Amino acid sequence: MRRVTTLKGRVSPVPADRKISFDVRADDSTTGITIDVAEDGSFEYVIPVSGERVFVAMWSQHTDAPVVVVDGVAPPATTVDLGVVKIDAGVTLDVRLCDPEGRALAGVRVECLDSSCIAAARRPTPRAGSASRTSRVTRCAASR
Repeated sequence: MRRVTTLKGRVSPVPADRKISFDVRADDSTTGITIDVAEDGSFEYVIPVSGERVFVAMWSQHTDAPVVVVDGVAPPATTVDLGVVKIDAGVTLDVRLCDPEGRALAGVRVECLDSSCIAAARRPTPRAGSASRTSRVTRCAASR
């Protein structure tokens, strides 16, 4: 039997449709799911993956900035009480990456990491059919 980690908590504000979504990443695997929450916003979610570093973000609507609730080792066979998780819309960030001469860069990979020292932002809502999600962008490193 696999030893799993369970997350429990309460989301605030309670989403009108009473649904929250999770994005889970561990090692080379990624999964996402939407679950129902109770009338008071309480939820319980079993993390479906494990690894040396587990990353779990949650949000209530596609336009909300995700909140990172796990970033590190998720202890197996335990329940982690997250308490009240505040969900908000974040701030929209519209950027263009340029070289020193002002020409737009093509094929740039941007990695965004959580940091409390830089203002939070999110990407605009993606176009229909796009796979990208909003994300809390706090510190970025660009490379080609």
